[in-house]
Amino acid sequence: MMLIFSRVIEFKLKAYITRHGYVWVRQSCRCLVTMLFLLFGVFSPALVQSACFADENLQKKEFRALHLVVRRVDAESVYRAAILAESAGFNAVILLLSSDTIPFKSLEDNSLTPHTWEHGELEKLVSEIKHLGLDVIPEIKLLTHQYFLLRSNYPELMFNSATYDPRQDDVYDKVVFPIIDELLDIFECKIIHIGHDEVAGHSDKSRAKWLDKDEVALPAELYVRDIVKISNYLEKRNSTLMMWGDMLLSEAEFMRMAPQHLHGNLPGYGKPARDLIPKSIIIADWHYVDNQKTFDSSRQFLQEGFLTLGAIWKKRRTAKNFIEYSDDVGANGMILSTWTDFVLGEWDLMGSYIDRFGKKIKLHFGP
Repeated sequence: MMLIFSRVIEFKLKAYITRHGYVWVRQSCRCLVTMLFLLFGVFSPALVQSACFADENLQKKEFRALHLVVRRVDAESVYRAAILAESAGFNAVILLLSSDTIPFKSLEDNSLTPHTWEHGELEKLVSEIKHLGLDVIPEIKLLTHQYFLLRSNYPELMFNSATYDPRQDDVYDKVVFPIIDELLDIFECKIIHIGHDEVAGHSDKSRAKWLDKDEVALPAELYVRDIVKISNYLEKRNSTLMMWGDMLLSEAEFMRMAPQHLHGNLPGYGKPARDLIPKSIIIADWHYVDNQKTFDSSRQFLQEGFLTLGAIWKKRRTAKNFIEYSDDVGANGMILSTWTDFVLGEWDLMGSYIDRFGKKIKLHFGP
């Protein structure tokens, strides 16, 4: 009853935040519950952190997320970025997790590096970000970009140098499903972003960069099989799959758009793959350098029944046009990526566009 009632109340709460002292944070239900328990001398973090409104915000077309790559960065930096996100009007952060930084309990062999966090540090960080009033969604690179996860730990499960092999049951039984379970328990938000962007070998440039001479790109049939298998597993756990949309888009289908982000050009990718995956999937449709004002890919995803989020980076013209177009066609929200700017600590640059684009996103996708 208290959680339902608190959804209609928003106010400013001066809250003690472990890492940074006192900061003003915008809260809704979590802040109300916190205040009530503090007033009565009892504090229960579990009650404050248990609610997650990402699903509700998606349905209301008010989903606003900042995307951060948690690779070779410390938890302090992630928290600092989360504060910037809250101040700019975002209501969620998506954390891309890498096995050389996060010590997953579910992996038999974590690659320990000077950047590896202590056990329990991720759980603490997620808790602190939730106290800012933000939902926290994990991204884990499943299938593609396996330098983030399996390549070092499980070379026998790889299809090629960059992609795991969906034909092997051990991929799921030993790695994918245990990691999903671990993340669902830590984040308590029933959405997991599984990556699936930029299949190695999708272009000549990609093939030369990621694959050995005798290796081939993953066939579209196995790409689709992997998505369906993970989606079915998440459905059993009452959870939803989010993924990048580039491998579901081809240059031939979207000729008016910048080809840099249309990677579904191999046989079976693009629309044929799109037609075979569940419509319950959330698509993050990323376009970072386009100059045109229309983004037909997002409109197509929406028309086909997918929940769709536009995803931008730092180019001002692209961001402005894509935010406005996404609002016009009824997208479910926006994601702002930071990529290498965050990893390299470009705080002045990043802080500027987080504030600028965050406020514009809230103007179009706010309450």
